[in-house]
Amino acid sequence: MTTVLQYLVIAAVIGLVVFALTVFVFGRGEQLAPLSPRISPTELPERGMTGTDVRTVKFAMALRGYRMSDVDWALERMGGEIDRLRAEIAAISRDASAETNAETNAETGRTDGTEQPVFADAGPSENPSAQSTGDS
Repeated sequence: MTTVLQYLVIAAVIGLVVFALTVFVFGRGEQLAPLSPRISPTELPERGMTGTDVRTVKFAMALRGYRMSDVDWALERMGGEIDRLRAEIAAISRDASAETNAETNAETGRTDGTEQPVFADAGPSENPSAQSTGDS
């Protein structure tokens, strides 16, 4: 019985030494602080996102699929980029239409910003009452 007890004590001491050595070498199991919900380890450029950037996005796996915060972050970034690009396109379109209107007004001599309607010459009127007849 004494021999079994000695083996158990020796095994416990060896286990404690291995555990202490492991803790000393690898740390005490401290975890990194969690990332802010606005930051993700997923990489996307701040501006100038391309289709290749979107196609190469990789998300970290969680217990049941992808980490929702990573996916939400990526979608928010892509949505913001799309909104920015659409606003830029709208501004360019407004500038182009304003320049076109200014050129048209300059050509027609209008300075009030309104356009004059342009009618094509339709030829003689087809209304019989408008045509003059020599019968009168």
